[in-house]
Amino acid sequence: NAHSPLITPSFPEVFPVILIIGNSAYQTLEAYGVVIRAIESRGRRAYVFKQDQCLKGAYLSYRITSGKPEYRLNIDGMWYAAEDFQTIWFDHPVLPQSLRRYEPADHRRFIDKQFSTMREGLRLLFSHKKWLNDPANVSRAENKLYQSSVACAAGFEMPDTLMTSDPEEVRSFYERHNGSIVTKMISASPIMDSVIFTKKVTEEQMRGIDSVRYCPSIFQPYIEKEHELRITVVGEKIF
Repeated sequence: NAHSPLITPSFPEVFPVILIIGNSAYQTLEAYGVVIRAIESRGRRAYVFKQDQCLKGAYLSYRITSGKPEYRLNIDGMWYAAEDFQTIWFDHPVLPQSLRRYEPADHRRFIDKQFSTMREGLRLLFSHKKWLNDPANVSRAENKLYQSSVACAAGFEMPDTLMTSDPEEVRSFYERHNGSIVTKMISASPIMDSVIFTKKVTEEQMRGIDSVRYCPSIFQPYIEKEHELRITVVGEKIF
């Protein structure tokens, strides 16, 4: 209610509080529950801002009153000052499907940019706090050009790799590797409800390779795997 009094809880300094910028669906995942219980077992509490509920009361709000700026979040009907949180966990927030499918379609990018700028403001204003998945660091880590260069510099053995929109370069790469190459996306798929997996490039696809001009892609030689490992490193710990 626009006329209701603003209620902004404050937390005692001795009570560490974590803000999670995420989505409502994550709370149904078993792994998510394990993390939340582990946080609470250490005497902390986590509050989840659900970006996908932005049309149902999950609001981000920034205001300046009498020269004093304040960034607030509405979480489950209560307003909280961002300054009161000690740690911020940025957990891949997304807009609801109704906004991601908004018509006219050319308005979708505009809407997404306004929300993402509000979230970016949170990061810039509170960069002094402890962040898990700092968006700036995530952006660097997810950039496969930067990622592969760092891997080479660190001494990892890297397969020949081509990222390009030049069909002639792809043809040359295909021939150099005896017609046995794979292609994959340079960045995560923005296509609604769709995932594009790594796949082998066929002769038929090579006949239409001029289409790569419309969408730069990654190309690498096909390597038969012996094992598939998913490794997470947190600080000095490897999982």
